[in-house]
Amino acid sequence: MAYMTRLSYILTGPKAGMLFIGFATPNRLLVHGKAEIVFGHPLIATCAGAGFLAGCAVELIWFNCPCYIPPRRKPARRSSVPAGR
Repeated sequence: MAYMTRLSYILTGPKAGMLFIGFATPNRLLVHGKAEIVFGHPLIATCAGAGFLAGCAVELIWFNCPCYIPPRRKPARRSSVPAGR
């Protein structure tokens, strides 16, 4: 249950930073905020097997320079993959 170890970081220090990369565009979006773990919320019942929700109150959003995002290229077909797949 390694994910529980990481989630415990939210309980001890709720600052969160997330990086979203759009390889097709290319864009980088950075989001900073305060994370929380929510137990007993009605939405939990809509997710099979979920015991809690993780949320983030966003404090700062900004676009970052996309110069280090490599262009997305379609991988070459492997010889082990049958034709038509």
